[in-house]
Amino acid sequence: ACRCQHLPSPWRTADGRFGNLCPHCLPLPRLELSSGRQPGRGAGMDATTGFDLEAHGLTPIRMAVWAGFVFVCYSEATPDLQTYFGDMTHRLGSHGFEDFVCVRKRTYDVGANWKLIAENAMEAYHTGSVHGASLGQQTARDLTTSGHWDSIQVLQETSIAVLPGEQIPFAQVEGLSEEAAAGTYFTTLHPNTQFACVQDSMWWMNYRPIAANRTIVQSGQCFPAFQTVDREDFEQGAAPYFLRWDTGIDEDNIDLRGTAGRSLVLYCTGPGAFRSARPACISLNNWVLDQVLDEDHAGRRI
Repeated sequence: ACRCQHLPSPWRTADGRFGNLCPHCLPLPRLELSSGRQPGRGAGMDATTGFDLEAHGLTPIRMAVWAGFVFVCYSEATPDLQTYFGDMTHRLGSHGFEDFVCVRKRTYDVGANWKLIAENAMEAYHTGSVHGASLGQQTARDLTTSGHWDSIQVLQETSIAVLPGEQIPFAQVEGLSEEAAAGTYFTTLHPNTQFACVQDSMWWMNYRPIAANRTIVQSGQCFPAFQTVDREDFEQGAAPYFLRWDTGIDEDNIDLRGTAGRSLVLYCTGPGAFRSARPACISLNNWVLDQVLDEDHAGRRI
């Protein structure tokens, strides 16, 4: 989004819609806003002594696209997208996300710290209890990665994007690598994005912290456009996938708002150690520490 220089308030979104205008810019003619011109020209600043329009324009923001996903970055010091991703583009590349389409989005207001939500997506340990009556116990292996991402993989050669016992309506993506065909990737692209990559579909999640105990979670479910979404029976076939996704997310959110979230604010207890069954959670938290601790041994500092 573009921002004016008067106040830190969005005044023109990237898709051309008009959002919360800066009070100083409200008198600007709509023609000036819609043309993308910087606030100032034609608004009484031309006669201002020493005013340099070029020095008071819109702040450029870095943007890059990978497989249909758009990434923005406010820092000039952050490495380019491919360097940041490391081997993620190669490991997930056979899914062909550029040929997928997002068919449904959901937004959740979760009363939990964002790191709890990220940890929850990076281990299968909790599935036997939180999802015992729905998804069931799952087993995952930790994957060695390079770059600013981590991943586990639930090993099952059939799709886990539907509930156990349900018929799987859609075929697997054509051309999957041997590793991708072996199971489902549950990834964290640090700090706050998840790609869950199943053999026949995928979903993404984004965590936006609002407070220490509140997070806005956005999720989108995606299928291959030509292979799956264009089928005449897509709506009927997608129903079991939506049921599984809604069931899993709702159960996680209830658990995170409940016992898991409350345990962080109990003054009579201190932090505990991670179980050996949660190695990816350790990697996730160490990545966060690498960004905030001023130590020479930080392994993955941006």
